[in-house]
Amino acid sequence: PGSTIICSSTIFPSEIKEVAEAVEKKGIHVVDSPVSGGPIRSARGELTLMVAAKKEIFDDCMEILRAIGKNVYYVGKEIGMGQVTKAAHQVLVGATFAGMAEALVLGVKAGVKAEVLYEVMGSGVAGSFLFKTTIKQVMERDFKSSGNIGTMHKDLGISMQIGEEYNLPLYTTAVAYEMLKATKGLFPEDDVGAVIKTLERMAGVEVKKTT
Repeated sequence: PGSTIICSSTIFPSEIKEVAEAVEKKGIHVVDSPVSGGPIRSARGELTLMVAAKKEIFDDCMEILRAIGKNVYYVGKEIGMGQVTKAAHQVLVGATFAGMAEALVLGVKAGVKAEVLYEVMGSGVAGSFLFKTTIKQVMERDFKSSGNIGTMHKDLGISMQIGEEYNLPLYTTAVAYEMLKATKGLFPEDDVGAVIKTLERMAGVEVKKTT
């Protein structure tokens, strides 16, 4: 009693609520804190944390949260709101991966070098940490350095289920989810960047360095 459980996993909001309901009867606190940033930022202790908990418990845990998180956001006192925030975040991440794959395969198929696409897109409005990191790894044919494709597929499944609960159509998310599902079947040991390999197989090209 008086101790605290910090959950940094990405799970269904209903699951963390169930945990909280059970342990709070024993006088144990729960902090709902899924994370984002992938292996690279995790290794640096620079994750983004989406934290839901009673404010006083959040404040008490700040030193621990700061040990792994560069960006620690308090999203509310209701347990489950951390998971909802992460699910919304993953909608954007999943759509971004799918969009990046389509954009790069289209360009290469039509004759533009992958390096040129990388430089142009990376410096344009769509350039981001996710784009620059992922596409650099893709061009080097490195599909082991980011989060596993199965994990991202699982995360988008949570987002889809929340959309179902609120009767909210998630059109783009559904397409990304199916692309990830296909990739998980073809390349189950690879990271999420491998979604581009599924499109490459259809197009008969590879997005890779030419020099």
